Amino acid sequence: MNSSGLKDLSDDILQLFLDGELEEQIYLEIKERLVDDDDARNRFEKLKEINDLVAGYNRSVLSEPVPDHLKHITRRRSWIGAQGIAASLLLVGLGILVGWALIGHGSHTQTDMLVQQALTAHSVYTPEVLHSVEVTGDRKEHLSKWLSKRLDTAVKIPDLSAFDYQLLGGRLLPGDDQTPHAMLMYEKPNGFRVSVYIVPSVGEKHTSTLFIHKNGLNAFYWVDSVLSCAVVFNDSASEDIDTLARLSESVYEQVEL
Repeated sequence: MNSSGLKDLSDDILQLFLDGELEEQIYLEIKERLVDDDDARNRFEKLKEINDLVAGYNRSVLSEPVPDHLKHITRRRSWIGAQGIAASLLLVGLGILVGWALIGHGSHTQTDMLVQQALTAHSVYTPEVLHSVEVTGDRKEHLSKWLSKRLDTAVKIPDLSAFDYQLLGGRLLPGDDQTPHAMLMYEKPNGFRVSVYIVPSVGEKHTSTLFIHKNGLNAFYWVDSVLSCAVVFNDSASEDIDTLARLSESVYEQVEL
C-alpha cells in the first residue's frame, strides 16, 4: 500500500488528478505512479484527450450565434447537441458515468436520485408485456389528472407521435424520499421503448440538460424549479441517438410549458 493509502488508480481518481482537485500528497503520489503504471497512464491520456475535446467544443459553441428557432429553448436551458453526445459516448467507451451540458459541466449532486431511480424503473418495467403500466395510453386525460393530483403539480403527457412513438401509459412509483414519482412509457412499432421519469422538484438547483450512460442504458435528464425529468432508453443499433436527443428535447418543451 502507498503512503496515502491509495490502492487503485480508478478513472474517478484520475479525473480528479486531471482537474487538480486532489491534496498535494496524493497528487504527487499519482504523478509518480503514472510513470510506471502503463494501464493507468493510457487511461489518463484518454481522459485528457476527451477533456480537451469537450473544452474545445464548448469554446466553439460559445462563439456561435443561437439559431432563431432555438432561442426560446436556450433562454431557459442549454440543450446538449449531437457533438456533445459524441463526446459523452467517447467517455462511455471508458466505462465512465458522465453528464455533459452544452456549455459546461452540470452539478450531479442533486440529480443522483432522479437518475438512479429512472434507470431502475426503466429496467424493471420496460421488459413487461402485460403489466408495464398501471393506466393505459387510451386513458391519457385520466392519467394526466391522476398523476397531477398525486405529484401535486401539473403533469402533462408529451405527444411523441412525431417520432413514431405511441403512449403505452403510465404508473405511479415511490421515491426514496417517500414522495410520489411518475413514469410514462412509449413504444415504437418495432417494440423499442422509451420511458419518461418525472419527479417534483423541491428547492433543487437547476441543471442544464445532461446525458448519462450506465449498464447499457442511456438518459437525458434535467432539473427545473417545478419538475425534474429523465428520458431513458436502452442501447440500440436501430435507434439513432441524435433522434432520441431531439425526442428528449420535445419532452422537455411539452412537459415544461
